[in-house]
Amino acid sequence: MPIVVDDKYRINIFLDTNILADILDETFENLNNSIKFFSSSDFVTLKSSHYVMYEFVEVRKREHFLREVVRNRLQDNISISKLVGRKGIWKFDNVQYEDHKDEIQNKILAEKERISNEFGIDWEHNILHEELLNPTLDLCLASTISREDSLVLLSCVYPNKSDKERQIILLTRDKLLNDSYNEADLETIFVNHGLVIPEMIKTGNVKCKEKYENIPQTIDHYSTPLPQTEIQQFWIQKFKEIIIDKNKNSFLGYTYVHNGDQCIFFNLQKGITLNENLGLTIIGKDLDFVYSTQIISEFWNNQKIGNYPFVDKGNNVPISFKPYDKDENGNIIEFQNQALLVKLREKGNLVFINEDA
Repeated sequence: MPIVVDDKYRINIFLDTNILADILDETFENLNNSIKFFSSSDFVTLKSSHYVMYEFVEVRKREHFLREVVRNRLQDNISISKLVGRKGIWKFDNVQYEDHKDEIQNKILAEKERISNEFGIDWEHNILHEELLNPTLDLCLASTISREDSLVLLSCVYPNKSDKERQIILLTRDKLLNDSYNEADLETIFVNHGLVIPEMIKTGNVKCKEKYENIPQTIDHYSTPLPQTEIQQFWIQKFKEIIIDKNKNSFLGYTYVHNGDQCIFFNLQKGITLNENLGLTIIGKDLDFVYSTQIISEFWNNQKIGNYPFVDKGNNVPISFKPYDKDENGNIIEFQNQALLVKLREKGNLVFINEDA
């Protein structure tokens, strides 16, 4: 059963043109396994844009034409470097694009369908609209980022005139874009246009902020293939870091295991204020569930907390509470789902203030 995930806990990942081409060709096993995990996760929305799709069609058009050239000239001593260097040329000796355009078009249209259907990538929502012009020009002029890559970046964070992303990761293997992005001070440009700065992740070397036991701290998508489970565990930790960072003002701490009948225990993070009459949202350590409690009116720190707001400057202050349910008449009853309670009491779940409760 799919997990219902509020937008504030959802991770938006935008795929650049080169990533789309790589996953279709299945060039790099680790990359494909990562994208497949993204598409299967209820916490992830995979995105691209109309502009990236325009770029994609041109890239694939050339790719399939060059494959036709190689296939037709297989017995000749064809110069690959000469072939690759002839960008914008659609005729190579007796091989012409015109003679193969129908087959190439059908292949590209089929790939376009795969992007949506097989990988679950939504590119229709991020459209080309007039409000993209000024920030794209500003970005291009203020940095060494090309006009094409400037539009990729802006179409990533500004899907349409009435919608701006609150959080977005741009996944790319474009070294030139990545270098230019990291060298420039882009914050002013994005802030002036009321936009968030995308977090750019270069797929060659993806890192977690922290080290975790039995989980790699980095993944190189272009190196020796890794076990699928290892890739999944890496991304689960990475995603939890992103979710916490995105909701740092409402993150309370992690659950821990303790003997206490029907109670849930968590370590309150240093300097965090705890109020009474709070609704909480708990996210599973493996991103396998999201549960929002009823309003909790009593919290315990070894004994019942009497004075609120409760703030302790120590680190990882132990806090507990007892979840409950309500019957059809609104009366408080014991928590009914014992299987869920077992999971809620496990070590490492994420505890947030539910600001919508």
